[in-house]
Amino acid sequence: MAHKSDSVGALSAILCQACMLCMAAYWFSGEIRAGLVFPQALMLLAPALYGANRLFLRRQRSLRALVLANLALCVACFLGLALSIGPDERLTLAVAAALCAFLTVQAARLAITPPALSRVILCLDASLVALVLFVAYAAGAKIPAYQMLPAAVGCAGSLLGLMVCRTGGNLSARGWLFAAAVFGLILLCVLLLWALVAAPVGQGVVAVFGALSAAVRFLGALLARAAAWFASLFPEEATGGLEWEQDMGGLPQAQAEAQQAPQASPAAMAAVGLVLLAALVLLVAWGLHLLGRIRLGGTDVVAPGGPARTRMSLTQGLRRLFASFAACVGLRIWLFQNRNTPKGLYYLLVRRCRMGPWHKRRGETPREFLLRLRQSAGEDAPLQAALDALIPAVDAALYAPSLPNARLSDARLIRRRMGASVRGRLIRDGLSRLPFFGARAKGAGQKSA
Repeated sequence: MAHKSDSVGALSAILCQACMLCMAAYWFSGEIRAGLVFPQALMLLAPALYGANRLFLRRQRSLRALVLANLALCVACFLGLALSIGPDERLTLAVAAALCAFLTVQAARLAITPPALSRVILCLDASLVALVLFVAYAAGAKIPAYQMLPAAVGCAGSLLGLMVCRTGGNLSARGWLFAAAVFGLILLCVLLLWALVAAPVGQGVVAVFGALSAAVRFLGALLARAAAWFASLFPEEATGGLEWEQDMGGLPQAQAEAQQAPQASPAAMAAVGLVLLAALVLLVAWGLHLLGRIRLGGTDVVAPGGPARTRMSLTQGLRRLFASFAACVGLRIWLFQNRNTPKGLYYLLVRRCRMGPWHKRRGETPREFLLRLRQSAGEDAPLQAALDALIPAVDAALYAPSLPNARLSDARLIRRRMGASVRGRLIRDGLSRLPFFGARAKGAGQKSA
């Protein structure tokens, strides 16, 4: 986040959500056991979760690491609440787990993307509406005074977050003192509403809540009766069985075969369960692998002008592979079509002699390359004559492209004998460097002289 107001806006948003969840838990305290620790502990856990995510994202992380870290934080928060609730309250434990998961997801999302000003305003509006409704309900239902704390904290936190976001986070000491005064004033107004003003309105809110609860119970009972009536449409099976079953009662062999019907063995069911478990584990591992590719947070940036090393995708690699294959095939086709012309024969010789000491050297002209090949021809007079005719033809084809590229009559002879001549010269040079063969070659040279 670039500004201080972003962090304050995110804190106010998640604190408002935690306070509203706490008020909802107190609202439905008939089904959920609410005490001094749960759900008021959510007001402390929500900012703590957001702060942990902000500290975790100070360095660049992968989305997989963020998911695993938030999963550990959610489990730790749930275990802390479970110790205060007790193992007997299953419904309360389920609600606590759902609320911890929701606040953990919201904290991670706000740590990645700060809330806009419109969302902070919506949080303030929602907190004001919840404050009025819950205070009225608490006054009519005679709820203890400590349960008014979430309503006051949520409304004051939303108002404080909106003030900081509007000023850009540049509050002076006087501004923070004014925010603290506003917080205390809202708390005092809540207590006054609960004690004096909201009692008549609270009776109406309690009556509306009771009517809605009665309507929901009536709809549930009506659906249960409809399901029972629908099930009664299907007749139950008699003890003696149907008529066609009674007619087949005299067939003991058929009954024995029916009793010996194949049943699923425990080993097969265990194998299917292991296969499904392995598939689930592979799916989770694949999902974590995909999440590991996404990077979040941090302030590390690539230096401008530096080498950008990125991993090539599969489609790009296949495209380059096919392009190189097409270029190689196109080159071979061109060499085959122009194998009898001076230009094509020259490039064909360059390609054939690329693996050996007669390869074309860097900075070497075509004439110098062909003269070295002529020296390697040895005593092959026809090949030397063909190369003597090839050298001026290659110069004309390369440096005077406007002239017609005539075909050579000795192109086939050069292609057939050039490779054998080069290989023979290479073998003779290699043998001459050996002690025994080198002495024999030197003696043969002296005799011939």
